[in-house]
Amino acid sequence: MLLRRSVTAASRPAHTLLRVATARSAFSTEVPVENRPLTDTLRELRASEHFDLIVIGSGPAGQKCAIDSAKHGKSVAIIDKRDMLGGVCVHTGTVPSKTFREAAMHLTGYRHKAFYNGQAGPSKRFGVEDILQRVRKVEDAETDITRHQLLRNGVQLINGTARFLPGNKSMVAVLSNESYETATDAKRHTSADICKRVLTADKFLVCVGTRPARRPDIPFDGETIFDSDQLLWGKVESVPRRLIIVGAGVVGMEYASMMTIIPGTDVTVIDGRQEILNMADKQVSEALCYSMAQTGTRFLTGETIKSVEKSPKGEVFVHLESGKTVVGDGLLYTVGRQGNVEGLDLEAVGLSPDKRGRIKVDNNFQTAVPHIYAAGDIIGFPGLASTSMEQGRLASVHMRTSKPLNDLELSDDKKMDDPDRVRTRMRSGEVFPFGIYTVPEISMVGKNEQQLTKEQVPYEVGVARYEELARGQMLGGVPGFLKIIFCPDTLKILGVHAIGEGATEIIHIGQVVMSTGGTLEYFRNAVFNYPTLAEAYRVAALNGLRKIDRLREMGLVSSLWSSGETCDLSEEQIEEIHMITALPPKEIHRIRRKYKTLVKSEDMTKDEFYALPAIAVNPLRDQLFKSLELTATQTITFAEFAKFVQIFSYSSSQDTKLKEAFKIHDFDGDGKISRDDLRAYCALVFPKISESDSDAIQSQQEVMGTLIEHVLGEASSAPSRDFLVYDDFVKVIQSTDFESRQIVPF
Repeated sequence: MLLRRSVTAASRPAHTLLRVATARSAFSTEVPVENRPLTDTLRELRASEHFDLIVIGSGPAGQKCAIDSAKHGKSVAIIDKRDMLGGVCVHTGTVPSKTFREAAMHLTGYRHKAFYNGQAGPSKRFGVEDILQRVRKVEDAETDITRHQLLRNGVQLINGTARFLPGNKSMVAVLSNESYETATDAKRHTSADICKRVLTADKFLVCVGTRPARRPDIPFDGETIFDSDQLLWGKVESVPRRLIIVGAGVVGMEYASMMTIIPGTDVTVIDGRQEILNMADKQVSEALCYSMAQTGTRFLTGETIKSVEKSPKGEVFVHLESGKTVVGDGLLYTVGRQGNVEGLDLEAVGLSPDKRGRIKVDNNFQTAVPHIYAAGDIIGFPGLASTSMEQGRLASVHMRTSKPLNDLELSDDKKMDDPDRVRTRMRSGEVFPFGIYTVPEISMVGKNEQQLTKEQVPYEVGVARYEELARGQMLGGVPGFLKIIFCPDTLKILGVHAIGEGATEIIHIGQVVMSTGGTLEYFRNAVFNYPTLAEAYRVAALNGLRKIDRLREMGLVSSLWSSGETCDLSEEQIEEIHMITALPPKEIHRIRRKYKTLVKSEDMTKDEFYALPAIAVNPLRDQLFKSLELTATQTITFAEFAKFVQIFSYSSSQDTKLKEAFKIHDFDGDGKISRDDLRAYCALVFPKISESDSDAIQSQQEVMGTLIEHVLGEASSAPSRDFLVYDDFVKVIQSTDFESRQIVPF
């Protein structure tokens, strides 16, 4: 029996005709398909074609797996519905929802309000269809790009839906999703009745994506009560004046923030959880909620829906378990996602999805059936397009190498660009970025404060606010900030979190530095384009390092000392230096590490001491060196140097600094600061004047003399008033910014 399409050739694109012309002919059976149960028919079918890999679903995971396998010489086919090429990502998920956001921000003039005192807005009233026009255009473009990339890499595209066959785990039937006619009559058959091809493969990847979950007791009509798919299908003609959004997850918060910027729209968000977006850093999620509340969003958290009803006038009534009732003109339901596994007949090959339609996989993305893999939203968290792409690629790597992905971790002796070697932590998602396209958008990579607190991991935070950046001011003073969470001992970056314009773009800088094991010092030393939002990294790094400087001087942390390094001092030596300096062992480690980079031998020479940045610019460097009270060798041991650093540090007491400063100003060492000592001090700190300029020299000498006599006259307690004792010196010093001046950073 010959099957043919009812669609005319003239209505098809050329590339579609080409695929139909080259496709294998359909199978035939003695009994008409329409008169036999589908399962009986499928059992008797024979394979028409064999592939190395069949990918079921053409979303991000499927695309990357198919292309990667094809590039390595494998024969690959992708099965998906004609109108779903590109998967959920292109048609009902990431691409359309983010395009919806951009269109809404453009039509409302949201980004330009700061330039017009908050009065910018649309030139005309617009509806959902105005937004969806842009969505459709982007969808079409992405679909064409996907088709071109797959065909260019030799991947065969098969239009239809796949179904595994009973009794054969390596065979699938392709069911049509279009109408067909038989050769003997004009009866039309639906996709549930018609089988186009039967295919076999060595490996399968299931990546069919998800769809919005629905509560059975909520009366969805697609117009007043709808889910996110129905919103994008165009059945909702206008944005409801009073919109109720059930669910404060990623999808719910994205649409809530989009809708709330549309003039005349009041949004109420209902969620059973007390915390919103609890996967995000709490400071970031709170900032998002505050921003949305400023534009009129109302949050009802910790509330459970009892029932939903629609009135004859078209109003929606949401009754809560707490006894409250929320009234609106429309309801968007965004609680949960359901896997698109119906019709795959996974049970026929021994796979059992959970109640949410998710498929369990191991670390290699293999299911319980070893030659069947799964990736993307269908396997659960994180369910992002970006992570799905990497999951698909890694599944392809395992298919052709059979090596556990844990064994493919990069090591020092392997090339960084080897595509078959991946970091385990990249695969596990530790440094995968998350982007949530709310208004304002938020993004994150790594751990947040809640996670680190729960794990009892010490951390410190550096923050940069957009208002501190020139670029932030140019954008109209947009709200936002970037925070870097890092280890206070090693400065290793533990997480980066951002909210505001461009957050999902600038997060990748932190991602790269984290994935290479970088520290906060990278951002301090890096040069960024000016003016850019990326400068926030340097501002945040400096903010964090200032905090660490204080903590380090208090002996609470030892930054710059990496956990993987060892100290060349014995425990006895460290204990001895601790007794001399009172410095904690970690700080001794830090100073020792820096000291080793400054000296050529074990002891520090006078020239090496003078080369220290803080010493080189100090006019009293000779006195500082003299204060060390060195032996005849005139070299500085590490213990002596550590003592010097301790004296002129934040942790040292003011009394200690004062006594050392008095000794430095006592040039002749007689226990008092005489007129000659003050004159010697002035000669060092006053500007040098050419010997030929006698008038200037005389004038400077007069100023010095006046200053010295003034100091002695005001502070000296001696009857002759010609020298200062320690208490007199303290009296003089207390009238200056002594504390900040007597710090030698190291």
